[in-house]
Amino acid sequence: MANSIGYASTYVNMLDMINKKESCTSGLEINPLAVRFSAENPKTIYLKDFTFEGLGTYSRSAGYDEGDFDIAWTAYSLTQDRGKKFILDALDSKEALTTILEAGAEFTRTKVIPEIDAIRFAKMFTDCSADATAALTYDTVLAAIDLGIQTLDDAECPQEGRILYVSNEVYKLMKQSGEFFNARIATQNSGNLSREIMTFDGMVIVRVPKTRFYASITLSATDGYTKLGNDLNFIIAHQGSVSAITNYVKPKIVTPDFNNSSDAYIFGYRVFHDLIIPTNKVSNVYIHSKNS
Repeated sequence: MANSIGYASTYVNMLDMINKKESCTSGLEINPLAVRFSAENPKTIYLKDFTFEGLGTYSRSAGYDEGDFDIAWTAYSLTQDRGKKFILDALDSKEALTTILEAGAEFTRTKVIPEIDAIRFAKMFTDCSADATAALTYDTVLAAIDLGIQTLDDAECPQEGRILYVSNEVYKLMKQSGEFFNARIATQNSGNLSREIMTFDGMVIVRVPKTRFYASITLSATDGYTKLGNDLNFIIAHQGSVSAITNYVKPKIVTPDFNNSSDAYIFGYRVFHDLIIPTNKVSNVYIHSKNS
C-alpha cells in the first residue's frame, strides 16, 4: 500500500516533466516573482506594473527635478479550469498501475499539452488580432517576417526575448527560400547538409503543429477543443509581455485501496490556467494569419 502511494507520487513529477518538455509555449511561463496569486479567490491573479514621470529640467542650483513613480498590481481573472478522470478496473490487468501510468502519460502528451498551447495561441489572437493576413510563399515569407520585426521595432518592443512561432508550413517555406541558400552548411567530416533554422534575427524559432495554431478554438465540455478560426502563419511574441500563468495543476492517481466507490484505479488531471497580455503590451505581439 505504501509503495503504490510512493510510485504515484513519483509519477506526478514525471507528468510535470513531460508537460514542460513537449509544450510549445512553455517559454512564455511567467516568472513567479512577477505575479501574485489571490489567497481569497484562486481565479484572480495580479501582475506588477510600473508608471513613471518623464525627465525634467536639471537645475544647477536646485538639482534634480523631483518625480513620482507608482507600482501597481493589476488584477486579472483566469478562465480555463479544465480536467478529466479515467477509471481502470483492478482486474483488467495485473500491472494495472503501470497501465494507468502509461495512459496518463499519453493523455498528457496528446490531449493536455496540445490544448494548453491551442488556448494560449488563440488568446494571443483574441487580445492582439491579426496584423497581417495572407497566403505566404517561399518568395514572400521572409519579407512578411521582416515586416513583423519592423512593426515591433517601431513599437519599441525589446529585441531581446522575442520568440518566433511558425507553422510547419511556414518553416518549410523558410527553408525553401533562396535567401537561406548561402547559410546552409555542409559538415566537412560527414558531408551531411543541414537546413535546420534554429534562430532568425536573434529570435528563437518554435515550430507549432497545425492542430494547435488557430486564431480561435471552441472548448468542449467533454472532449477537448476544435478549430473555429483561421490557421495562423506565424507569431512574434516578446516573452516579457505575454504571461502564461498556471495557478493550479494536479495530476493524480488513486489506487483501489483508496477508492471508496469501486475496485479500480483512477487517473485524474486538473489544470487551472490562462494567458494574460496587459493592454500596454499588446503592441509587443505580431500575428500573421492565413486568409482562411
